[in-house]
Amino acid sequence: MTKQEIEKAIKNGESVWVVFNQYSYENDTAKEIEFSKVENINLCDNYFQYFDNKNLYGYFYERTFKTEDEAEHYLHHANVERFETLTFVTWEEFKNGKSVEFVSKYGRTYLLKKKYGEILLIWINVNNSIASWDLTEANFYKAYDECVRLFRGGE
Repeated sequence: MTKQEIEKAIKNGESVWVVFNQYSYENDTAKEIEFSKVENINLCDNYFQYFDNKNLYGYFYERTFKTEDEAEHYLHHANVERFETLTFVTWEEFKNGKSVEFVSKYGRTYLLKKKYGEILLIWINVNNSIASWDLTEANFYKAYDECVRLFRGGE
């Protein structure tokens, strides 16, 4: 909601729904604020705050909503992140047949594997070998560096 919309809601004694207290981001629920029951509301540039004789509360306008459904939607779907980790494989594990398969930042699937005395880096989406090295420990580290580069989006 905007500052003006919140001013209007306060004036009309309406309720709004908020997500994340400015002073404590641990709140993982949507909370209703009934302006008819709140006194001493201070409207700032990006947030509003009030004190209830016990605690100070502050809520950002951008995390304030007209309905519970809007607030719940924001709570569960805003800023969805995807955390992925590139599989860590040692030289010994690789020598013994363990491969590294990963999806790059751009959705391309790659495979680093040992085959016939070589280290192969394959772009699986098109079934195309994009690089190969002799099977040595030094080359394994070079190949793994290339996997890290691709994993991070350096395509």
